[in-house]
Amino acid sequence: MSIFKNIRTLDNKFAWSFVGVLLALIFGGIGIYAGFFYERKPGVMLEIISNTPVFDVRENVSKLEVLFAGNNIKQSGQALRVITLRIINDGQQDILKTFYDENDPLGFIIINGSLVEPPELLHASNDYLSKNLRLSVTTPTQVSFNSVILEVNQFYTIKLLVLSPEGAVPDIIPSGKIAGISTINVSRSYLQRNDVSFLGRTFAGTPFVQTVRVLVYGVAFLICVIALFAGFFSFLDIRDKLKRKRLLSKFRTSSVLANPSTAFTADDQRILNLYTRSGEWILSDLKSALESESLADDLRSVVRRNALTDAEDRERAMHVELISRGRVIFSKQSFQVLLDEKFVELDDDTIRVNDTMKNTLDRLVAFLQENGALRVPTATAETVMRAEAQKT
Repeated sequence: MSIFKNIRTLDNKFAWSFVGVLLALIFGGIGIYAGFFYERKPGVMLEIISNTPVFDVRENVSKLEVLFAGNNIKQSGQALRVITLRIINDGQQDILKTFYDENDPLGFIIINGSLVEPPELLHASNDYLSKNLRLSVTTPTQVSFNSVILEVNQFYTIKLLVLSPEGAVPDIIPSGKIAGISTINVSRSYLQRNDVSFLGRTFAGTPFVQTVRVLVYGVAFLICVIALFAGFFSFLDIRDKLKRKRLLSKFRTSSVLANPSTAFTADDQRILNLYTRSGEWILSDLKSALESESLADDLRSVVRRNALTDAEDRERAMHVELISRGRVIFSKQSFQVLLDEKFVELDDDTIRVNDTMKNTLDRLVAFLQENGALRVPTATAETVMRAEAQKT
């Protein structure tokens, strides 16, 4: 059975129309939400990337001195820590200069510590931020930024040298006001790297991120399913073709043994190639078609309908055929193969069957039936329709 026949039979096993409606509802709902209800908002997040001590003395050494700016900070019970802080627009809208409140500029406050050096800009995501960002130390515990354009997913990273009580971990809290942002979040990623659960990583992100994730993952899933089905049917197709080739080799050998003068002509080879490509079902259909008493009329009907290019004309022809003959040739592939492979030649009044090809077809079908590769065909729907038409 070919890959195309396998795919065609899927429609009998799965309710594809229901699946299509379900997918349309899902993606349609997502599209309506994204287009009419979802509101793009700016967002700012302060991400503490690292918060580490400059030195770490694990043993109490009485004569050890740690000097900073001429002061023994170890003796005074203090410690130096380096904080790496990233400020990023994690929203869905660019932050313009007009969004900032001049009376309450964006910044942060240090708790459990104070600055001992001015903050240093380590990195900016674009040249504009590198050139225009200014850091202002309002007090040793507070830093503010000037109003700069911060586009979506753009950021800048600064380094802070903080003096804090020994044993205490300094922290950052945001300050300032930006229009459209109700809360400025703080992320302590240096603490969360090993503590985030699987579900937390899976469902992290804003509603917009989740929407995009559903779309991307959904499309990827459909592609994987299609690829899986295609790979599976390709494997079946290759396996079946190899089996048919082995049977044909056995058929050739048995034919020569039965009649040493047997020679396979080009017409015979067309039948063998057709079997290799399409399988047993096409041989059974061809044999049934050739044995049909109404072969000539069926062929003429197929030829007339193939000549029609308009769908309405084909439906009208089927209706006329149903009224005049009492039945319709719904499956016309076998009849078309008879014409394409030169099994028959159809004139206006006569039909000529290639007896050599028919004889080879009969011998091949009989051989396949003897070897269990082809079952004796039962009455098809077309045969039943023909019998009922003859009764009436």
